[in-house]
Amino acid sequence: MESRDSLQIYEYVKINISILKSFGFVEPRNLSKIQRISYKLYSFIITWTFCYIHLLTEIAELCLQTEVEKITVILYIFLSQALLLVKVFPIWQNMKKFHDLIYKDRRDFLPTNNEQWGIFNSCVLFQRKLSIIFLVMGIWASMALSSFPFVDPDREGELPLSAWYPFRTDVEPYRQIIFVHQIFCITYTAVSDISLDCFLSGLLIAVANQLSLLKCEISNIKDYLDKNTSNKEQDVAVRTDEMKTELRRQLIKCIQRHRSALK
Repeated sequence: MESRDSLQIYEYVKINISILKSFGFVEPRNLSKIQRISYKLYSFIITWTFCYIHLLTEIAELCLQTEVEKITVILYIFLSQALLLVKVFPIWQNMKKFHDLIYKDRRDFLPTNNEQWGIFNSCVLFQRKLSIIFLVMGIWASMALSSFPFVDPDREGELPLSAWYPFRTDVEPYRQIIFVHQIFCITYTAVSDISLDCFLSGLLIAVANQLSLLKCEISNIKDYLDKNTSNKEQDVAVRTDEMKTELRRQLIKCIQRHRSALK
């Protein structure tokens, strides 16, 4: 059995939080004033470079475009990027609460025996595998979308995404620069979106894990009664003070874990 004093939600969503930090969406905790300013500047640069600028070019293209089919294609990517900003906005507005949720020490969440540690480790491993699988799928989908101009004869010489730029994009080196920029924008949006969704699923898995541990503890109470009560018809009527004390302790532990999961 592992020996630990505390547990954080961060352990469930470590991969997702690390990506969101590197993409400028989640500010690292315990930063000095200079470090906080530096990170805000970094966040401003990277989000504008790979998100806001492309959104503006898509808005301009939507205003100029008249073909319904092309408008539909533009809207698909545009709404994905816009939805990403809608998702991340509450995090930006409540960064302190977000840090408290992720990094707060939760002693009540700690497993208490080998069986519970096994349940905990399997849930954490499942969440991390789930995140990696979806991230890989998102990157592959981004690469597939970016490769359409090479594999589709009807789109030969075009950019991966339709967007308006205040300069010609069919001449070198502007075409190559915009092509690479759009690939990064697509991948940035896909990976960020998946990380946010997997972060939310990680929170749900953390709660589900606590309910699994609660179920395990309730089963332990039943096992304790079966083991120490000879007369099955009087399982509920605990006669000895020692059994009453132990049952009270286990019930209090169950209530505390249930309340912690609800919080």
